[in-house]
Amino acid sequence: MMRKIKNIIPETIKGQIISKFKPSFDVDLEKYRGKKKIVVGLGGFYQNLGDMAITYAQKKFLQNNFPDYEIVLFPSTWTYSKMKALKSVCSRDDIITTVGGGNMDESYTSLEDARRFIIKSFPNNRIISFPQTITFSTTDYGKKRLKKTVRTYSKHKNLKLFAREKNSYEKMKANFPRNKVEYCPDIVMSLDNVTPELERKGVIYCVRNDMESHLTQIQKIDLLKSIKSSFNDVIITDTVNITMEQSSPQNFEKTLEDFWKLLRESEVVITDRLHCMIFCAITKTPCVVLPNSNQKIIGTYNEWLSELEFIKFIEKFDASEIIRTMSNLKKFKADNKNALNLKDKYRILRNAVAGEIESSFE
Repeated sequence: MMRKIKNIIPETIKGQIISKFKPSFDVDLEKYRGKKKIVVGLGGFYQNLGDMAITYAQKKFLQNNFPDYEIVLFPSTWTYSKMKALKSVCSRDDIITTVGGGNMDESYTSLEDARRFIIKSFPNNRIISFPQTITFSTTDYGKKRLKKTVRTYSKHKNLKLFAREKNSYEKMKANFPRNKVEYCPDIVMSLDNVTPELERKGVIYCVRNDMESHLTQIQKIDLLKSIKSSFNDVIITDTVNITMEQSSPQNFEKTLEDFWKLLRESEVVITDRLHCMIFCAITKTPCVVLPNSNQKIIGTYNEWLSELEFIKFIEKFDASEIIRTMSNLKKFKADNKNALNLKDKYRILRNAVAGEIESSFE
């Protein structure tokens, strides 16, 4: 019933309702008039460290590669209420980007609706959708939502889509034949947060408890019990365990730094959160990774992180094996040979933003 009600509410009205319950961000868009701009649309200033990190990493990537441009952070909650103001200060030469992530599906309808709205709002600008995972289901509802997305994307002549793993790349190529589709790592993996190195102590348990969880509740209870009986100083946390104030545009960078510091102080992490795994990679923190309910984790791990000796993926739940792997990783000392270095993989993304033509596969 709730889904049916949501389906009949116009996208602009849904956006206005959502914005009433999200933190605001006061920026005078007028100051960008007449300046060269790259817009970061759908800025993730809500209670999810992964989306906050994507927004942060995207901003840093654009600042580092395009120093002559003003980088305009445009929160997802502004999509409908401040679009007119944004359009009034943008020219056809300005570049529009939308944040990457894992929301190109029917589960996160407000974000996919907002992305389509941005694409419709800038029909003549270069638009780059940063690395995404696409997971539209084969249900009637999933097919319906995908059809709407295909229709909107296909009408834009200068929209480039980036997938963050091969499965999504193949799906995007199949579903968006009229758009240029490319492939590179999740933008958060372009960060380097290894320093300062800190004394490590204890274990972090960061396991999700939502619709993307693959573990049963009994398995989670057994796992946590085994970890507590095997290790001292167990910290239970989550990448969504933050306040609205912490996720605000004014505070989100400090919130991210605090979490990365927590990882650098830990001996080993157990997680089924994609960005907790990625955070461990960019901080060189030993990590045991479990699957989630879709291909986001396994696809990202296999493609970009499997050669890192301090990150281990365990596909089949076995509490004893998990404890053994965590114990072994506690002894691991990462050196420069094990550091994550994917900088060359982002060249094609930089070129796409710059308007240069290059293909990652063809």
